[in-house]
Amino acid sequence: MDSEVFRPMFYGLVMWASAFYAFRRGGWEERLVAISMILGSYMSALVPTTRASFEHVEASIAVVDLCLFVSLQLIALRSKKFWPLWIASIQGVSVLGHLAPLIPNMQPAAAYNAVALWSYPSWVILALAVRSHYQKMPLKHVRRH
Repeated sequence: MDSEVFRPMFYGLVMWASAFYAFRRGGWEERLVAISMILGSYMSALVPTTRASFEHVEASIAVVDLCLFVSLQLIALRSKKFWPLWIASIQGVSVLGHLAPLIPNMQPAAAYNAVALWSYPSWVILALAVRSHYQKMPLKHVRRH
């Protein structure tokens, strides 16, 4: 399967599986982070771009990622948990990755990977955070299935 087809499908699977888990079993932090990351993912896909070659800074996508970074930072500041800082930090690295095309002799594929691949660990961290939240819930609040 071509990576241009596989990567978005795999990302969608990871995103929706983690988000569904967050909505089903997570607390307010997990749900807000899932909503923020879903909105960021779809906004990145919907905003008009000037070039898809990653040879220049994609300002519109960088703004979306910066807004997501601010959203995640606000959630992290309100939360008593530590994991939102991890996801916000990963998003900060992704925002900085938008500057990669400004580096002389930067390969476009490396610039793309500097931005695109950071979202996968964020979804994994969210799923692990939901698991931790659910395991720490008092037994009377745990849903029986």
